[in-house]
Amino acid sequence: TRFRDDSNQDALTGLRNRRGFDDYMHNLFEGDKNLNSGLMCMIQVAEFQEFNKLQGYQQGDQLLKEIATALTSLAHGREVLAARITGATFVLLAPNLAREEAVVMTTEVTDAMAQIAHAMSQAMSVSIGSGATYFSGQAVTSTTLMSQTDMLTLQSMAHGKNQCVLQDLQ
Repeated sequence: TRFRDDSNQDALTGLRNRRGFDDYMHNLFEGDKNLNSGLMCMIQVAEFQEFNKLQGYQQGDQLLKEIATALTSLAHGREVLAARITGATFVLLAPNLAREEAVVMTTEVTDAMAQIAHAMSQAMSVSIGSGATYFSGQAVTSTTLMSQTDMLTLQSMAHGKNQCVLQDLQ
């Protein structure tokens, strides 16, 4: 129903919101017996509240919309879910990817985010960090996958501007 669709969609970006993302994850990991590999990438804008204060909320909204557009365009016909899970945090989930495809997709995400950060950095520096976890052949829970990807995102932001850390699921 339309009400259900609206409750799973982020009004600003048009992506799934946290609820829609959690529903997708539950269905994917609890119900999809054909899931054998994949990539989760978390993207976060550093100091987004500061950006909003200095640049204004319209510029902040524009930044978030540009990230959403870039993530959507990275699908290239593959099954990919992009979601905005909190204010300035996005997740890209691509099931059933080979490791080589995951590396390419991670590079594409990093390049796209660097371009957006550069374009939006005219008056204030913007940094977008991302962490990515590849899984294949092991039992995966959504909690473990989110936890590791979140930690990698924090590591990437500690390494400098517009970095990505990709790691196999531990």
